[in-house]
Amino acid sequence: MKTFISFDNFIEKVKLLARKSGIMNKNLEVEVGKLTPEEAIGSPLRDDFPLLKGKEFLIEAKIESVRGQAFTAYPAPFKGTIEEALNLPDTPFATSIKVAVANAVLRYLGYVDKTIHCKDETPSKCARELIHFLKSKGYSTVSLVGLQPAFASELLSAFGKNRVLIFDLDEGNIKKGFEGCEVFGPDKYNLLSTSDVVLATGSTVTNKTLWEISKHINGDFYLYGVTARAYAFIAGIPEFCKFGG
Repeated sequence: MKTFISFDNFIEKVKLLARKSGIMNKNLEVEVGKLTPEEAIGSPLRDDFPLLKGKEFLIEAKIESVRGQAFTAYPAPFKGTIEEALNLPDTPFATSIKVAVANAVLRYLGYVDKTIHCKDETPSKCARELIHFLKSKGYSTVSLVGLQPAFASELLSAFGKNRVLIFDLDEGNIKKGFEGCEVFGPDKYNLLSTSDVVLATGSTVTNKTLWEISKHINGDFYLYGVTARAYAFIAGIPEFCKFGG
């Protein structure tokens, strides 16, 4: 079992850093909008990414020239101050905005990088780099939370179907599986305890499943992708993101 700081505590820590830096007093405007699939991921080598199927969206927060992004099933526009964004009432739409804005704020302050999603062939290249990373750590069993198809395909090829567990929230993926491998829903999170390492998409922060997942982790844990850059920094969680901008 892992213990991670709560979402509300995370946002409060982001506010604290912003206040200490003085940017709250500058009344900087932040604007959040939804990107098109092409803007978000370009022309990837695979056509089964959730972004391309309309199952997930990438929103982007801009503070001057600095950008922070977040994957979500609940995209919503926003325009206002940083403080107004981070104080939005608790809804799925507001949660996504807060995550994107937190990424932009910490990028603006120089605490994090790689807050912009990679494009074109790099998601597949990142998947190959993931295998090198996991092999170098000596892991033999892996759980992937969030069906990132390039990651899943490379993991199954490198480790074999008996050593990889895949989890997702999409009922369609759960019903049909992936490349002959079963895809489990959240009711099977207890199986995470059997893996040497768990890799979870940063979307687990925006959809708030991270804290349920954390109850079932016995091995090492990494967040992957651009969405959780700010959260991982605040919470001290290791990440995997090779080609974020």
